[in-house]
Amino acid sequence: MAFIQSFHGIIRTYNSVSLIVRIVIGIIAGTALAFLTPGASWIGIFGEFFVGALKAIAPFLVFVLVTSALCQGGGALDKRFGTVIFFYLSTTIIASATAVLASTLFPQTLALNVTAAHGAAPSGIAEVMHSLLRD
Repeated sequence: MAFIQSFHGIIRTYNSVSLIVRIVIGIIAGTALAFLTPGASWIGIFGEFFVGALKAIAPFLVFVLVTSALCQGGGALDKRFGTVIFFYLSTTIIASATAVLASTLFPQTLALNVTAAHGAAPSGIAEVMHSLLRD
């Protein structure tokens, strides 16, 4: 029971410090963990999961933030957000046109070797979870 109370105290102390300090603590802890356990490749699964979650949530977060700011804006803010939306749409169009142009100028060929396309069953639940989190 004493362990649980001390753990709650550590969590309370951790939550009372600023976010910047917590980020620095996380960076230091991650760096120390990397140096102390260089052969522990299973830790990379957590990093892949975190990056995948960030990639999944970022577009929705930007959409909600912009929508919320537009809904709460006054008269002067509405004019500025029209400019923001214009730049957002125009840069999106420029980026997609650049991608299409690069794809046209530098075409890629995809060669599939169908004869070697047979897979093996996963060796365990860890391999299944890793492939789910990675993709």
